Amino acid sequence: RSLFGAYTNLTADISLYCSPNYYGNNCEMVCIPNEQRYDCDLITGQKICKHGYFGADCLSDVPACEEEPCLNNGTCVVYLRSYLCRCSKGYSGRTCEIGPTGKSAEQICNRINCVHGDCSENGKCICHDGWTLEYCNQSSLMGIFYLLL
Repeated sequence: RSLFGAYTNLTADISLYCSPNYYGNNCEMVCIPNEQRYDCDLITGQKICKHGYFGADCLSDVPACEEEPCLNNGTCVVYLRSYLCRCSKGYSGRTCEIGPTGKSAEQICNRINCVHGDCSENGKCICHDGWTLEYCNQSSLMGIFYLLL
């Protein structure tokens, strides 16, 4: 009974508001946004990495293996906030760009010296129909022309 002889019900709606940079149901999570690397989830306080950063603390600005940097069927491995390439047999270099000849595929052939053909992964020219030799720079029809003379 109350002082006035009647019962009273009291209903309270309590909300917990966290101080700035504190998050979670009990304000137990601390997250201070970093202008360059991450924002904080407004409910959980977990770090949300900005573009170009990754990892639990959004420390790395190297996308590691995300862009598949290894050439010639090399395998990318994340290593110390960067990457290493495990190269296929016969290949070496930071990105497995050096082939069995000791030269990169670009050094062996490119669109300039592979005149009427395309470069393959191993650095050799693949000639279009009607062309021959190492750099696809001789018409295979020329041989027929000389035979006719």
